[in-house]
Amino acid sequence: MDNMSITNTPTSNDACLSIVHSLMCHRQGGESETFAKRAIESLVKKLKEKKDELDSLITAITTNGAHPSKCVTIQRTLDGRLQVAGRKGFPHVIYARLWRWPDLHKNELKHVKYCQYAFDLKCDSVCVNPYHYERVVSPGIGERSPGWERDTCPAVETAGPFNSSVRRSPAPCLLPLTLLFHPWGNSFF
Repeated sequence: MDNMSITNTPTSNDACLSIVHSLMCHRQGGESETFAKRAIESLVKKLKEKKDELDSLITAITTNGAHPSKCVTIQRTLDGRLQVAGRKGFPHVIYARLWRWPDLHKNELKHVKYCQYAFDLKCDSVCVNPYHYERVVSPGIGERSPGWERDTCPAVETAGPFNSSVRRSPAPCLLPLTLLFHPWGNSFF
């Protein structure tokens, strides 16, 4: 009797189809079922020879990151992107969208400090463990970062060549772009 039939959670010793089926049950729904299935099948096949990493992926996904897990790596491609079902994307973003944040944008991920193969470390292998990344959302146009009050940024320190004292003054924030550029060109006033 294998582990899957006892706990309903597969291990790296189970058939690829069983692992894919289990991991599909944890997807967040941002992508089509066909795309998700192809992406997961591709990853499971790449990890079949790396049993410890496949087990780390299964643990991370089936427990929603509740237990610490190791890096789950795939080979970095020349352009850094992965092609799944005719679409190209960054591998860590593809899997973070599948299992954590369906509305994620590619520049919103930051790796956790203990991830040794994070995408931005530019190693030959790339970690695709979605629990080795944190989402960092920057404010959109017209929004303010938390903690900003009214229309001022944090104080700006100013000092001139003839003034040794430092003066702290609030700086206006979120100026319309039309105020920053000269009307007849792209240069500053």
